[in-house]
Amino acid sequence: MIKILTVDDSRIYRSFILKAIDNIENAVSIGTAYNGIKAMEFLNNPNQELPDVVTLDIEMPEMNGFETLQAIQEFNKENDCHICVIMCSSLIQKGAEESIRALKNGAFDIIPKPKTDKADENLSIIRNELSLKLKAYSASKIITLGTNYSDTPEIKPSLLRRQTASVKKFNAILIGVSTGGPEALSKMLPELTKITDLPIFIVQHMPLGFVDSLAKNLDKGCSASVLKATQGQTVHANEVYFAPGDHHMLVKKNGTQLHVNLTIQPKENGSRPSVDVLFRSAVSTLQGKVIAMVLTGMGSDGAKGATSLKRAGGHIIVQDEESSVVWGMPGKTVEAGCVDKILPLEKIPHYIENLLKR
Repeated sequence: MIKILTVDDSRIYRSFILKAIDNIENAVSIGTAYNGIKAMEFLNNPNQELPDVVTLDIEMPEMNGFETLQAIQEFNKENDCHICVIMCSSLIQKGAEESIRALKNGAFDIIPKPKTDKADENLSIIRNELSLKLKAYSASKIITLGTNYSDTPEIKPSLLRRQTASVKKFNAILIGVSTGGPEALSKMLPELTKITDLPIFIVQHMPLGFVDSLAKNLDKGCSASVLKATQGQTVHANEVYFAPGDHHMLVKKNGTQLHVNLTIQPKENGSRPSVDVLFRSAVSTLQGKVIAMVLTGMGSDGAKGATSLKRAGGHIIVQDEESSVVWGMPGKTVEAGCVDKILPLEKIPHYIENLLKR
């Protein structure tokens, strides 16, 4: 049973979340708080059992959601526990920016607050979103603060299909990521852009309206320009392209020049954008001359596309289970037997640097 503490200064949204929890199997509410101060009092009460998950609003009086997230992270470290935080935010620019900051600093995921005039519709949206996040939490391997990933895990040969002909030149780097992605990208992308000027294409599963903030936030720490991709955009070296929300992103070629193609074709693997769509587009456009990564995330998006890329000569890297928030997408890619290397997140840039020198 997943025990949940709801922290929100809105009585209406607290009631929505409580009703949603009542209708989710294996979930139970153990309390509510109207701001971060009350939430931390709840956690520090020795007579109160700790929650597994905290749903946390962003804009609250006295102690806001971002400050509360930091306090919960410190509480986890001091008490050797792993309380998971799911941020709840309205889809406004300020909320989006703060949500991205929260994700980069350890929040498990975000739930956009609905803005319809119908209470039943709002409740249904919150219930569906919360159910998905709790399902991901149940399947997750939460990263232990301070864990040392000094050893690369052993890769079982039976899980790998080696390409006999090595690719001597790469034209792009492709990345697929979902749950835990903003935090993972904030750690890896600045290092990766220091060692290569190859164009980088990223599909991050994220609600509509949040990719802009994520790209702007990451741009501050990267050597390359980090952009939300636009239709027909010409691809350049030293640029990172994020698929916009609710659009598939494909790599296309006009003569010798690469361009971005955005489509609203049906979802794949329940997602739009889909990692598989991006990966497949590079098979014919780039003849597989790419490095493709599948990082932390729930589900299987990317596994089929990575298999196609591998057959075309691409080099496939996945994030290891220990450093992933959820080892769904990376694990399914490993099961597909198309992976060249499984690595802790922190070791991926150095591995790619050596790969590009070969």
